[in-house]
Amino acid sequence: MTLNDVATLLQAAYHTEFYYPLLVAVYTGLRRSEFLALTWKAVNLEECHLNVNKGLHTHSSVEDRYQPPKTDKSRLRVSLPNELVLALRHHRETQEATKDRLGMVLGLDGPIFARADGSMIHPDNLSKACSRLAKKAGLVGVHLHLLRHTQVCLLIQQGEYSKVISERLGHSSTSFTNDVDGHLMPGMEQGAAPEVDAAVEVEISTPN
Repeated sequence: MTLNDVATLLQAAYHTEFYYPLLVAVYTGLRRSEFLALTWKAVNLEECHLNVNKGLHTHSSVEDRYQPPKTDKSRLRVSLPNELVLALRHHRETQEATKDRLGMVLGLDGPIFARADGSMIHPDNLSKACSRLAKKAGLVGVHLHLLRHTQVCLLIQQGEYSKVISERLGHSSTSFTNDVDGHLMPGMEQGAAPEVDAAVEVEISTPN
């Protein structure tokens, strides 16, 4: 996807319940199961990072729906670009205001992304919505998983190290790109967030 394609898709999703999930997918490259399982407890907007410590698996029983990552490599701490932090702040404020009107308090353990009635967004429904919104916007061959690949391509274009990209996306190896630097120092992934801001020059809108 080009930057124009990304902007077109996000504009098509504007004012839908799928806008923020797609925004996070674009800016983090997380897997569908990872960002749909996110809770506010896992997101630190002050220090600009989130922690991936579980995934949403709807084929499992209700009790086992949220499962821990299969490998340590899948346990991620992902730095957040400034634009995404601002958008998520607005999303949280909107949720808090909605809960307040209902005489409720926004909990930290509930899913960040939910439907209007508070129920979870089914992963398959999000995938179908992404394809439907893309088609409506005139984008050919665009699907949800492509957003993850787009994150990789944008970081490569910015000259980011393959080891940093691998750490950010939780890949088991760097076979998807050239192994530029075999000595990743702890914390290098934090430097990827500004690269994403620089690459994804999309003006983020915040639905009211």
